[in-house]
Amino acid sequence: MRKLFLICLTIFILLLLFMVKIAFSADIDVGAPAIDRDSYGASAYTWIGKENPANATGTIDHIEIWATGNGNIEVASFEEVSENTFTTRGSSGLLTVLTGLNIFNAPGDFTAFDINEEDYIGIYTGTAYGVDITYSGEGMWFQSGDLIPCTNQSFNWYATATISLYATGTEGEAPPPAPKVQSQILMLGEE
Repeated sequence: MRKLFLICLTIFILLLLFMVKIAFSADIDVGAPAIDRDSYGASAYTWIGKENPANATGTIDHIEIWATGNGNIEVASFEEVSENTFTTRGSSGLLTVLTGLNIFNAPGDFTAFDINEEDYIGIYTGTAYGVDITYSGEGMWFQSGDLIPCTNQSFNWYATATISLYATGTEGEAPPPAPKVQSQILMLGEE
């Protein structure tokens, strides 16, 4: 009976420690909720939301977008290098969205990408009709064209707007890229 009690107590303590670890994990949170908003940003623009900059450094592995049409988009983390001037830190690669809420997870839908604390999340709307926007909130930067990636790129500023683009991730350094393997064909008689 005592042995059973100790086993149950040990399991209880392990579960409690696991729950505490989950409750206090420092996951990354960036952007605004991906909800249906009253307006939209046009296609073929790069948009960066000011609301809710990244709270930690690590990798983005979950993206939510409310799109106003079907098409291809790309999401990226942006560092503000000077006022209204940005450089991309990492990006999702091409993603296909449908009208409404779209959820993407790494590694299945895209490769997780780097983000630093205080970076912003942005989107190139590509061939999609656009991304939902409310013309109230903390503001956004925008520029015509595909600016993912970009270096020291100037953006226009709009003081009151919120973009339906949200991402989460894992705190810590990004894993190093996988080594590239070069295939070699050996011919008989050659060394």
